Amino acid sequence: MWHLSLKTRFKKNRPARFFTTAAVLTAVLWVAGCRKDTRIVLRVADWAGVDEIHLVDRVLREFEKRHPGVRVIQEAIPNQYREKILTSFAAGTPPDVFLLDSGDVPAFVNRDLLVDLAPYMQRVGFDPDAYFPNVLAITQRGDALYAFPKDFTPMVVYYNRDLLQKEGVPEPQPGWTWDDFVQACLALRKDTDGDGRVDQFGTFFLRYFYQYQPFIWINGGDILSPDGSRATGYLDSPPTMAAFRFLIDWHVRWNFTTPLDIQRNPTGYQKNQFYLGRVGFYFSGHWWLPELRRYVRRRRLNIGVVGLPRVQGKPYVNVMYESGWCVPKQTRHRKYAIQLAAFLASEYAQRVFGEAGLAIPAMKSVAAEIARADTTGMEAVFLREVEFARQPWGTVIEDFTSIQDLLPDIFDRVIWGGEPLEPVIRDVARKIDRLFEERRRERETVSDGK
Repeated sequence: MWHLSLKTRFKKNRPARFFTTAAVLTAVLWVAGCRKDTRIVLRVADWAGVDEIHLVDRVLREFEKRHPGVRVIQEAIPNQYREKILTSFAAGTPPDVFLLDSGDVPAFVNRDLLVDLAPYMQRVGFDPDAYFPNVLAITQRGDALYAFPKDFTPMVVYYNRDLLQKEGVPEPQPGWTWDDFVQACLALRKDTDGDGRVDQFGTFFLRYFYQYQPFIWINGGDILSPDGSRATGYLDSPPTMAAFRFLIDWHVRWNFTTPLDIQRNPTGYQKNQFYLGRVGFYFSGHWWLPELRRYVRRRRLNIGVVGLPRVQGKPYVNVMYESGWCVPKQTRHRKYAIQLAAFLASEYAQRVFGEAGLAIPAMKSVAAEIARADTTGMEAVFLREVEFARQPWGTVIEDFTSIQDLLPDIFDRVIWGGEPLEPVIRDVARKIDRLFEERRRERETVSDGK
């Protein structure tokens, strides 16, 4: 209606040529207003929180500068990430690039949902030799590569220096043993107010599999056979049972862990107890470091970092949790999506993401650069763990959580129920094998139905 009002306003007071000029101008403005954005639009999904959203956005804006005609939209999904990504696949609208958690690799790869990025590596300037090989291996299947690596973390032990010094406990050193750990925790266990109850502890009980998984490997055991097909003979093997006994004894024999009835809220309770100087050791990954650094800067906390305690005479092993950028086969812009995934794993992006400090950059040179610049020495500790880090079972076995969910029964039945450890572990191993058998039958049924 705007061009009609212009016509009415000027036709009595202006010459024809002015009307013509106004009409042309109006037409140009109308066309410009109706013109659609012709740029290619790519959607990138991740689980970035407030500390990382702006960093990802910075990388995306740089990609746009280097690729005129492409616009990239970040879709941060901090909650129910996996479920929402799977829903987008079911709806036929997955993002063009999304961050793949290492535990989700089997589900997406086995369903042939992801683009094999290996044939495009040279074309997009991705040099696999520039990355930690064991990080890269997590999303490799034979010669195929299903994600360009972003970052990762092994597990470490954070310790409260002030508390250890107050109780005369030596700081743990690289190569410390399970015995060293037990003696340190026993020395920290204390009733500080004389009310007859222990209120200062060595550590927290490791109920969650991602925390205690490396303890089993360190003792020479495992929960599954090398091919991941069964648990009997492995979960119930003497080295694995001894590792579970060691973990259970933290509470039932030595009693240097916090009360187990509060373990339902580990994120809140455990961190607060550590911050308040009531607990000496905390097992976690690099993701906790940014939060800890804030306390250190305010001089409210004096912490150290060390690798996991090991068993004398046995090979040392750690675990590695990783994420990487992948491209769905359903994307309508495969060429640009692959270029974007590669750029999100590039040296430029690795440096930007490294600023957040949530994980270790997957590119060796950038990780080393960050470690050299770290005056606390904590980053160097993480780097020393990399060569010993092994990919977790969740990156190999699809729906590993259903197996993982059976393992807490071992702790509950032994600690709370008072059952003997050996028959409990054998029973859980048989349950896992039955679960494997049920899956095999389901696959055979699906195969027969084709």
